[in-house]
Amino acid sequence: MIQFKLIDQRFTQAQLLNFFNENVEGLTKEVLRGMVDAVLQHSPVDTGTYVRSHEVTLDARKGGYGTESSHMKPRHVPREPVIEEARSNMYSTIEGLTANTKEASIRNVSAHANFVEYGRAPFKSGKEYTFHAPYSKARAETNNIIAEARVRFEGIR
Repeated sequence: MIQFKLIDQRFTQAQLLNFFNENVEGLTKEVLRGMVDAVLQHSPVDTGTYVRSHEVTLDARKGGYGTESSHMKPRHVPREPVIEEARSNMYSTIEGLTANTKEASIRNVSAHANFVEYGRAPFKSGKEYTFHAPYSKARAETNNIIAEARVRFEGIR
């Protein structure tokens, strides 16, 4: 006959709170990494200025207009090295996230960030400009990003 044994593992409130905070922190980091990847996937690369101007901020909203400009910079730079540089910078900021972090934001500080996100009227030449909307596209993918982050996080634990 099979014998069953119940093992009672009691946790203190501090242990439970630490476990909860570790898991919330890890899952939050995975979601942020997913959002960063989505923003970068939809970001155009010409001079690299726009992509390099993405940043993650923790517990501090910064306002104002961007100052980074692509004026007089070489065009048609290779996409992958610029994307990887930006990803590395943003991921390193995400690693600074703790259970005490109240807010995390992803933003772009380039002078032409609004132009890339929302576009503008046609050029004087009559040529239409197709805007890229990386942030709008990333927001639209949020549910999938959260689901994928949960799967990745549970595989990491």
